[in-house]
Amino acid sequence: MTIEKIGVNEIINKLKKGELENPGILADYLVILSASLYTAGTFELDMEINYSKKWEEIKLSGEMTDKLTDAKAKQIVEYRDWKKAQIANKTILNCIQSLKKKLTNMNEEFKSGQNY
Repeated sequence: MTIEKIGVNEIINKLKKGELENPGILADYLVILSASLYTAGTFELDMEINYSKKWEEIKLSGEMTDKLTDAKAKQIVEYRDWKKAQIANKTILNCIQSLKKKLTNMNEEFKSGQNY
């Protein structure tokens, strides 16, 4: 598979399995993950807005406190979708940080000759 066709989920799975490749491939993974943050952030924002609209509908549908509205709203699909989008963004950010650290370590090992 070419690096251009690899997806975020595949990168995350490779990292979870410890399938770390050469520094060039890891750097490419970093670029892909970093570029995906824009899309993921936009998606999360859309999900938050959808949830907010549903929260407002629930609030206006009866005489409820904000706390009761929150409790009811956390049971709807829009809330779950928003939380999944948040988790995805955090996962991407954590993978980026892990890749940066791994690349730094690989570069240090290379410079010190430990990889021979």
